[in-house]
Amino acid sequence: MTTRQKLRLIQKLSGLTQTELAGKLDVSFVSINRWIKKRATPRRKAVEKIDQLYRTYAETRKSPVGLTWVAATSTPTKTYVTRVINLGTWEEWKDLQKSVPKTVILDALEHPLIGQWTPRGKAFAECVFDRILSHSVLISYA
Repeated sequence: MTTRQKLRLIQKLSGLTQTELAGKLDVSFVSINRWIKKRATPRRKAVEKIDQLYRTYAETRKSPVGLTWVAATSTPTKTYVTRVINLGTWEEWKDLQKSVPKTVILDALEHPLIGQWTPRGKAFAECVFDRILSHSVLISYA
C-alpha cells in the first residue's frame, strides 16, 4: 500500500481533515497535501509516523480465528472477497490477493453486493482501488 493510500484511508476511517492529520504527524498541511497529491515523498521519520497511525486506524480489525467463521469453502467468491475486505486482517487480504484473480476482486468492487459492506471495508476498498462505492452497498440495520 502506498503512502498516499495509507493517508487517504486514515482520513476516511478517522474523519480527520488534512490539517488535523498534519497535526497528528507533526508536519505542515502543505506537506500532507503534497504527499496525498503525489507531488512530494515523505522522509523516513514521517513514513514511520504514517505507518504507526495507519496501524492504529486500519489494522485494528483483527479476527483471531480467521475468516472461517464468515466465509466457508462453499461461499461464493464475490461474497468471500467482500467479507475479506470488510472483516479480514492485512494478512488475510494479502492471501486473498494471491489466491483470487485480480479481475474477480475488481468485479466485487465494480458490481458490489448491496447491503454487504461495512463503512471500514468500503473506505479500505475505495482507497486501495481508487474507486468510489455507492452508499447503497453499506450494511443497513434499520
